[in-house]
Amino acid sequence: MRVIGAGGSSLNTPPLDAVIAIDTSGSMGGTKCTQAKNAATSFVEKMAAEAPSTSMAGIVPWASIAHTPLNLTNPPNDTSVLDFIEMMPCGSGGTNLDNGLLGAIKVHNDSSRPDIEEPTKAIIFLTDGGGTYTYCADDPN
Repeated sequence: MRVIGAGGSSLNTPPLDAVIAIDTSGSMGGTKCTQAKNAATSFVEKMAAEAPSTSMAGIVPWASIAHTPLNLTNPPNDTSVLDFIEMMPCGSGGTNLDNGLLGAIKVHNDSSRPDIEEPTKAIIFLTDGGGTYTYCADDPN
């Protein structure tokens, strides 16, 4: 995408690497799952149409654990992202927010893009609410 300002100067938008972390826990069954999948699909379709052609998207389904992700792929040239979203099951397990977020961060950290300009990295986190897992660190004081 290229943006041209009033003074004639232009700005090129860097590629976007977006990881969509989707809650697939028990509370996300039915309508909530459909809504999350529709939101993810709309985002990927818009990204494919409007983001720079070297932009990439990945998916991390998660519940009690982060499930096997779809690593970053190029939506304009690869329909596997949309296929993955469509086939993703929902409706079982607890809501472990930490694992969902850590799974998305791992997808970003595991990707290497030396051939292009440094992408803008984003995580889109889709869930219906609070987690059912909590962690407590010992207070060092």
